[in-house]
Amino acid sequence: YDVDGLLKQNNLTAEVLEQMMAFSAMNNGEDEKAILALTALVKKGTLESSIYSNLAKLHLKGGDTTAALNVIKSGKQINEADKNLINMELDIFLKQGRSKELITKLDAAIADDPGNTIYYFARAISYEGLDETEKAAADYDKILDIDKREVTSEQNKRIYISGDERQLYSAISNLVFNAVKYTPDNGKIELIWWQDQKGFHFSVKDTGVGIESNRHETIF
Repeated sequence: YDVDGLLKQNNLTAEVLEQMMAFSAMNNGEDEKAILALTALVKKGTLESSIYSNLAKLHLKGGDTTAALNVIKSGKQINEADKNLINMELDIFLKQGRSKELITKLDAAIADDPGNTIYYFARAISYEGLDETEKAAADYDKILDIDKREVTSEQNKRIYISGDERQLYSAISNLVFNAVKYTPDNGKIELIWWQDQKGFHFSVKDTGVGIESNRHETIF
């Protein structure tokens, strides 16, 4: 494909060209083409971690969590310490409510990066899901020791609600987890619980970067 050798001189190997084609498809919103191109690179054993993380994101976008986890697993075999892949896997486990598996992985992540408060926060939420309140409290205390963000909580009375525990846990923990994840140091996170004639309400406010306005219609 490189008859005159110009591509090779500019380090444009076949793999680099395939990556460029895949990312071009992603930028154009051609997810199926991008998935095919990225999958081909993964099958060839590419060493580029971003290939695995981007393919996993596309699978998640399409609702295929199993495929995303398989891609992440393959990527971690290539680069076990890749933070992006580790955080994606932890985020999936958190949303699925797989508390015991998540705690095991968070233990390893904390051992590798003991100053990362996101890992402590995710583990605290997981402990709460297992009713291990003392361990959850210990992780929250650890966060306060190392975190400069201000977290406040307000509720107008003790509130009891009925519903699917796993779904409620997933929805609330995801909101709080993202607030902690994207709020910078010296920022503020406010959690408000209240009940009125319309029902139960839970609000999370933070001083993070927020979601791009062009994505609001796909989320809300």
